[in-house]
Amino acid sequence: MSIIHFHYSSFENSGEIRRIKNINEHLVSQLSDSVIEVAFVSICYWFRKDIRFKLSSKVTRKLVFPVLPFSYSTVLGKHLNSIWTSLIIWCLCLIYKPSVIVGEYSVAGQSLRFVKNSIRCIVDVHGALREEYEYSMGNNADSGMSTCLDYYEKLGMAKASYIVCQSNEMKRYLLDKYTFLKDDNIFVYHCYADSSRFHINKADRLIVRKEINVFGNETVFIYSGGLHRWQKVKESIELFHCYHNKYDTGHMIILTLDVATAQKIVNDDFSDLRDRITIRAVSHDQVPLYLNAADVAFLLRDNVVMNAVASPTKLAEYMSCGLPVITTSVGKCWLTHTGYIFNVDDKNIVDIDHFLKDIDRSNVSEYAHREMSIEVDKEQLHKLIGSVKG
Repeated sequence: MSIIHFHYSSFENSGEIRRIKNINEHLVSQLSDSVIEVAFVSICYWFRKDIRFKLSSKVTRKLVFPVLPFSYSTVLGKHLNSIWTSLIIWCLCLIYKPSVIVGEYSVAGQSLRFVKNSIRCIVDVHGALREEYEYSMGNNADSGMSTCLDYYEKLGMAKASYIVCQSNEMKRYLLDKYTFLKDDNIFVYHCYADSSRFHINKADRLIVRKEINVFGNETVFIYSGGLHRWQKVKESIELFHCYHNKYDTGHMIILTLDVATAQKIVNDDFSDLRDRITIRAVSHDQVPLYLNAADVAFLLRDNVVMNAVASPTKLAEYMSCGLPVITTSVGKCWLTHTGYIFNVDDKNIVDIDHFLKDIDRSNVSEYAHREMSIEVDKEQLHKLIGSVKG
């Protein structure tokens, strides 16, 4: 059985690539030893060497194709790019004769328009794309682009023999939106944390807290991730600022690859916290070290559909290391146990220490390992593998 696995992602260290790599390792590579990886890359990144990485050792060949300019910002560009990428997939089907095509992202259907019905398609949906677009654009959102995104999402859903999505909430969303979908053909793959790497480590906690000059029972807050507007990093720092102003104590760790931007935010808007905030750029392997040094983690999100259907990987990473999470009411959609959430819509951040007194970090970690580990995800994909092979 040969497989084509295509995606539109360029940066190896991004969260979405981690998900695609896991899909490749836990699904695609289990179905075949002959995997053709196809990366559709923005022309802006075409000459970057670091886009040539492979998703897994089972990828026998990686092919990189440019997408047309303006394909992400204009309706005409989106339609032209759909024809372009669909022609590429069609030609590759003639050459490699795959039994299965796996397409990444909600609008993977834009590249499947010429695929024969005899080839089974698996679409990995990880986002409510129209809602994401309208949220990011705000009042500048183009209704034509919204309609276009819906069109290609529906095309992908209709083409899909099987669908993989990132949360139970996303599965309900898809079933409600597309009544032709069948419950049994949708599999939930959260992209949870690897519990062998993300777990409580008391030795690491002491080492890192000493390194950042935190001693005793001082409460340490942490944020790990990018600095996009929707990740609400500045709002997280503002909450920490309120806590510090009340008690004149506390420390915050920010883990991000964009250290310069994070430092500028602190210098421009929170200069009095410069000695209270540690900013680091670390590899993904080092993230657990710093999570263990913390007491609570920030994961703020707006209460909108695109966040309700999400399954943030960092949520599982935080909790696997024993950290309760500071978030909003949307967090209730992510967990079956909401007692580990400090909901800032209902509570004042200055009361966080009272909340933490009632939290046993080992219980948080055990819950995450039981409910939010990569092993849970693998079980879902084993069911999908059985369906495809059957």
